[in-house]
Amino acid sequence: MNELAGAFGSAMTTLGIRVLTEVIRPYNLIVTNIPGPTVPLALGAAPLVETYPQVPLFPNQALGIALSSDRHRLYWGFSSDCEILPNLGSFRDAIGEAFAELSRTQPDFQLDNQTFV
Repeated sequence: MNELAGAFGSAMTTLGIRVLTEVIRPYNLIVTNIPGPTVPLALGAAPLVETYPQVPLFPNQALGIALSSDRHRLYWGFSSDCEILPNLGSFRDAIGEAFAELSRTQPDFQLDNQTFV
């Protein structure tokens, strides 16, 4: 990528990447984990209560999953292209059921709370 940027300039490289993602789908899923604070945070007297992570979708990308952890709590953010993955709610519910089963069957695996958006 650096060789392309050097040879064609960063503007041309960015344009080329944008064109390629419009024409082909190099991948259709992206998952990211955003570690959150390990200590309580506040803005003045207002404590940070929840976080809602999101990952942007590229053209022709089906699904984006973002996770954020905050003091033994796990927050999920789901994004989908409704034409490629029209039933995101069912997928989100299945993730919740899988983690509930994991919590029941693995006593060492416990989360205080999970939030799905």
